[in-house]
Amino acid sequence: MLRRLTDLGECLLKLVELAQRENAHSFLGGAVNAFRQVVPFQSAWWGELSPGAADLPPRNWTHGSVALASSFAAEWNRIASVDTFAQTSIAQLGTVVQFEGERRASRAHPAVHAFCRRHRLFNGMAITVELPQSGLYFFISVYRQEGTDGFD
Repeated sequence: MLRRLTDLGECLLKLVELAQRENAHSFLGGAVNAFRQVVPFQSAWWGELSPGAADLPPRNWTHGSVALASSFAAEWNRIASVDTFAQTSIAQLGTVVQFEGERRASRAHPAVHAFCRRHRLFNGMAITVELPQSGLYFFISVYRQEGTDGFD
């Protein structure tokens, strides 16, 4: 427990340092990498999205990532309407949601399952929040590969 508190304290100090010297775009990448010291993960994705509507799927507009293909966001935009993990995060604003690989694979739409396999997204954790007055949401998702523990 003490080690986790020390790691969290170091992460928060790193965030303060980053905020003082980085622009917003660089800050987000640095913050995600600092978070990695507290909650280990292999890849991450963050950005802004529109939540979708009855006749429009969610859509990612701006993003950054760690250890994901440059095509990741464009690929996700094509499967957004059937991605139940993303839809759950969008529906539960401000709440951390997660998935574990085996359960997700058995319930996932075939296109989502293929997407997860292609990008090695076996376990995931995300949070989505509303950006005031813009109609957009901000999200961050972190992922672990097969053979690693899920998030707890």
